[in-house]
Amino acid sequence: MEIPNKNITLYSCKKLFSKLLEISLKDFVKYYKKLEKLDKNSEEYDILRKELSELERWLNDREDYHIFSFKELCENLGFDPDYIKEETYKRLESHIS
Repeated sequence: MEIPNKNITLYSCKKLFSKLLEISLKDFVKYYKKLEKLDKNSEEYDILRKELSELERWLNDREDYHIFSFKELCENLGFDPDYIKEETYKRLESHIS
């Protein structure tokens, strides 16, 4: 059995982590934007609000240490989670204002 090259495995993991973080943060902003345009009494609004709540919980959870938590993804990629979160909210606020 061949042992995989550690550098390739590490690169693949970082690429996966990066993509997960990127998609999650883009979805977070996209859901907020879309939620503003929906009727608050619609089923779509309720579904989107639940998704957004989950993403918000994921983004703000400082006690979650599993490998795909926001904090762990950021730290494994060498990013400061607080800075990334702050910039995400700034982007959101600039679009809402």
